Amino acid sequence: MADGSIPSTLTELGKIDAFVNSPTFFQRLLEELYEGVYFVDTHRRILYWNRAAHRISGYSAEEVIGHYCQDNILNHVDDAGTQLCFGKCPLLTTIEHGVPHECEIYLHHKNGHRVPVRVHVTPVRDANNQIIGAVEMFVEANSSKARNQRAELLHSRGFLDPLTDIGNRRYLEIELFKALQEFRQHGLPFGAILADIDHLRIVNEHYGHTVGDQVLRAVSLTLANAVSEADILGRWSVDEFLILVPSSSVDSLGDIAERCRALVERANIQVGTEQLVATISAGASAVDPLDTMEMFIRRLENYLQRSKYSGRNRITMK
Repeated sequence: MADGSIPSTLTELGKIDAFVNSPTFFQRLLEELYEGVYFVDTHRRILYWNRAAHRISGYSAEEVIGHYCQDNILNHVDDAGTQLCFGKCPLLTTIEHGVPHECEIYLHHKNGHRVPVRVHVTPVRDANNQIIGAVEMFVEANSSKARNQRAELLHSRGFLDPLTDIGNRRYLEIELFKALQEFRQHGLPFGAILADIDHLRIVNEHYGHTVGDQVLRAVSLTLANAVSEADILGRWSVDEFLILVPSSSVDSLGDIAERCRALVERANIQVGTEQLVATISAGASAVDPLDTMEMFIRRLENYLQRSKYSGRNRITMK
């Protein structure tokens, strides 16, 4: 055409075609994906790691490429806290059986907390149809965007704990009062879990409060990722967290408490060359018809103390 639109279009198409057929196209494409992607050989040595994998896990490509996935990096566990790297590893399953595999697991973030992810693993074959490795794609099961929006809302209302980015005690007291009112007026039961970080005082004395704060953040994020969006989590005191569990999940109160305990136990932070593992003790209970707020909290505190006296890193519940 006289206005030159066709040649211009053809020129642009030619540039795009050249880019698509360039040696770097697919790598650049992978770098732009929202999903974390990494490739391992048949020994599970990491050979490629994209930007989204860095964003989700906290580990950069430089920190993981050349290492084996079982080298205590991602350290996958299930929701019972069972380590998967040496038995039920989705990568190993796919490499051994040659079939895709999907699951939901928790990976270890560089900052110490556990992150729930949905994983899809696919075998990679060479020109002779021999398996040479596997590619894993993973995405956060809980939306970090929703978590950030919730933190912003709490902050705007003065209900945010600034260290852990979860609700503060005042927020929890209001939510607990509302839950008790709904229980009395409409018969909607609920439960709660009061969890305490074991030996946090010793951590502060031995490693300093900066490390102690890291432990608090790792535990709070792990708890946030262990409960559902319907559950209400907040910081009750210096080293205590309260989780309110609504009526739809109250029958699973024990399972929720145990999942929290197990995932915190599998979280750890790096202090120099040392890995610092945190554990929690907890008390859990459903609400009783005659409960006041003070009575309910007192019962949770009593169960929490029983867990501590019984050796810590355990749950006591009614």
